[in-house]
Amino acid sequence: MAEPWTPWQPDLGLYVLDAAGKPVHEPDVLKWGEWLEKNNHRRQVARNRIGGILVSTVFLTVDHNYTRLMRDAAEEAHPILFETMVFNDYGSLDDDPLLFGRYETREEALAGHKRILATVRARTRWGAGAAH
Repeated sequence: MAEPWTPWQPDLGLYVLDAAGKPVHEPDVLKWGEWLEKNNHRRQVARNRIGGILVSTVFLTVDHNYTRLMRDAAEEAHPILFETMVFNDYGSLDDDPLLFGRYETREEALAGHKRILATVRARTRWGAGAAH
C-alpha cells in the first residue's frame, strides 16, 4: 500500500529559546508564533546606551544563514540566530561593518556585542561613559 500523500513543507528556519535560553528549531510556524508572542521580551541578549547611541544584540528567531537553502550546503550550514546592531536617533548604522554582526551562538553574540560596544566607545566623545 502506498504512503499517504502529505504536502511538502519548507523548513523556514524558525527557532525559539528553551527554558535555559538555548535555541531550539521549531518547524511549526504556529507554535513559533505563539512562542514569539509570549516570549518576545526574552529575545534581548544585551543592550547598552552611550549618549545617543544604542548597541543592541538580539535573538533573531529566524535563521539568517541562507546557505541552508542550498542542497549541497545544508548539512554544513549552522544557523545564524543572533545579531548586533547600532542605532542613533536617525536609525541603524549597519552600513558600517564594524558596527554590525551576526552570530551562531549566544556566546559569540555576547563577545561581538562587547567588541562593537568598545568600537562605539572609541569613536564617540562619550568615551567609556556609563552604559545603560
